[in-house]
Parts: sequence; structure tokens; C-alpha cells
Amino acid sequence: LVKPSKYCKSKRTSLSDRRTSKLERLEKEGAGRKDSQKDTGGNISVPEESIIEKGKKFRPKTLSEIMVENQIEKTRKLILKAERAQLKIQQRKKEWEELYKSKPQDDFEDPRDVQAIKEAQLYMGDFNLKTAADYKIPEHMRINAAKKEEELGHLDTLAHSKKKNMNKCILSLRDLKVAVIEEIQCLVQELKSIQSTLHVSKHIPIPEV
Repeated sequence: LVKPSKYCKSKRTSLSDRRTSKLERLEKEGAGRKDSQKDTGGNISVPEESIIEKGKKFRPKTLSEIMVENQIEKTRKLILKAERAQLKIQQRKKEWEELYKSKPQDDFEDPRDVQAIKEAQLYMGDFNLKTAADYKIPEHMRINAAKKEEELGHLDTLAHSKKKNMNKCILSLRDLKVAVIEEIQCLVQELKSIQSTLHVSKHIPIPEV
């Protein structure tokens, strides 16, 4: 028989040689601690639940757990969405209630509208119905002696203001004419004085002013 080499390893490993997982190691540590506590009779207690929870943290999640978590998350989002919609509906109801409370009564009339209607009835007039039997001339359109006197006084005032402005324009033109004539006379005098210094052959006839 050939002695097996020490470098040769069997393909199949036994269960004792298989590498232990973290969960198994934690369970063994917990069991060892329990046995040591029983032997020593100490008061220190290590909870099993904490060890199991630690093991669950390191354990990868299964497909069913992931699906359950996703379903829980979807349900939570749907609940939040429904709550927000319910809050919006309640807020809109409050706004409608406030709007209905501020609504005036059916027989309410705004004083400003009433006054505007009266003014329209008085001053608007209806010239197409002058020939009607029930046509009434508005008060502001009726002619009397007082209105005509007031109109004549207004026309006299306008005529007086027009005449006054016309007189001012005429006086200003007259003053301008006098100033121009005086300036021309001064120029003629300067021309005469210049010609007196010149020879007679160089004299120019001076126009009459």
C-alpha cells in the first residue's frame, strides 16, 4: 500500500472541519457563557435575545423579508398620501364655510350700488323716449330764468377775459413798434454822424423814417 502524502487533502470535508458561521459562533459563545455562569454561580446575566438579534443583523435578508418590507413601505406611503388628501379636503371645507359665512343675504343692497343706480336714472336720460307720454325731463335738463341768467353771466365773463387778452396783445405789439422805431432812429443818427466825417462824394442817401 502506498502511504498517502501529507500534502494530499480529501475533496470531501467533514462537518467538524467545515468553517462555522458567525451565528453558530455567537450561539456557542452564549452557551459557553451560560455554562460558566452556572459553574461559578455568578450574578452576571447575558440575555439570549441580544445575542440572537446580533446574529440576525449579520444574517442576509431573505426574498420574503424584502417583499414584506417593500409592502410595508408602500402601505405607509399610501397612508401618508391619504392623510394629506384628507387634510386638504378638511381645509377646503373650512374655506368654503368661511366663504358662505361672508356671503350677504338675498335682500341685501349695497349702498354704493343704490346711489349709482339713482345717479344713472337722473343723469343718464333716455333720449329715444322723449315723445312718450310718460316722459319727464330730468331736473338738471330743465330750463328756467335762473339758469339762463347764470349762463349769461358766464358768457360775459368769458367775453371780458377774451377782450382783456386781446388788449394785452395789442399793447405789446404797440410797444414793440415804438421800440423798433426808436432803434431805427438811433441807427439813422449814427449813419449821419459817420457820413459827416466822410467826403461828399462818398455820401449815401439816407432813407426817411
